[in-house]
Amino acid sequence: MNSDPRDYWEGADRFLDLYPLDGEGDKLSLVKALLERFTHLPYENLSKIIKLHRAGPEIRPPLEVVEDHQAWGLGGTCFSLTFLLQTILSRWGIPSYPVMADMSWGKDTHTCLVAKIDRRRYLLDPSYLLHLPLELAPDREQMVDVGFSSMGLRFDPGSGYYNLFTYNQGETKWRYRFRDLPIHLDDFLRRWRSSFSWKGMKGICLTHLTSEGLYYLHNDFIRRTNRQGRRNYKLKGEHRVVEEVFGIKGEILEEAREILRRGQSIVQTGPG
Repeated sequence: MNSDPRDYWEGADRFLDLYPLDGEGDKLSLVKALLERFTHLPYENLSKIIKLHRAGPEIRPPLEVVEDHQAWGLGGTCFSLTFLLQTILSRWGIPSYPVMADMSWGKDTHTCLVAKIDRRRYLLDPSYLLHLPLELAPDREQMVDVGFSSMGLRFDPGSGYYNLFTYNQGETKWRYRFRDLPIHLDDFLRRWRSSFSWKGMKGICLTHLTSEGLYYLHNDFIRRTNRQGRRNYKLKGEHRVVEEVFGIKGEILEEAREILRRGQSIVQTGPG
């Protein structure tokens, strides 16, 4: 796989066939509508665990991501979702570039996209349930309501970083930070491949936003977060829950669990 999104427009076209847009209105409205379509794709590492087991640290190109979504209800992790989004934007002639972000557990452990729309730059992050653009505005914090909470993007002139926060029931949480510096696409692919050995591959992780709130699943633990607060569950009837809440077919969950049980994923120590 190479690093030019223009070589993967077939995947962009397949996504737009599956979730059509009328193509009318200004570019920002079009991007907002596109991000709303991305709510159908869950964040999940099942596909990555299975891919690693079957083929090694091989990247899923956009067409494969969309086909896996159609067949199994899968989505992807931050790299695959970000690259799919960038591919669609390149199909439309909207400039964008990936950036790397630091999270609480390590440097350069997340990726998202910056798009240039009508002479302004916007953070787009389909894997972090940020389904609205957030303008990069150094002089003021930008806020959006994402359903289960509010998100704010704030610039720190001392460090040169933009910081993403969530706000819910009076609680503020720092989520990640990034500099508005494009990462070269070849380096993006290198980091994508290295992410197959991150510690996040040692367990199962799913997130999805529904009308009832944000659902987060980690191994046999599930949490629902909404404006009323958080509720934690011990996972029971997991196939039904994964299919109903995340839209992913249960046999995919079981295949990933079996791979992890048998220790057949190639896992090394590293950030994740």
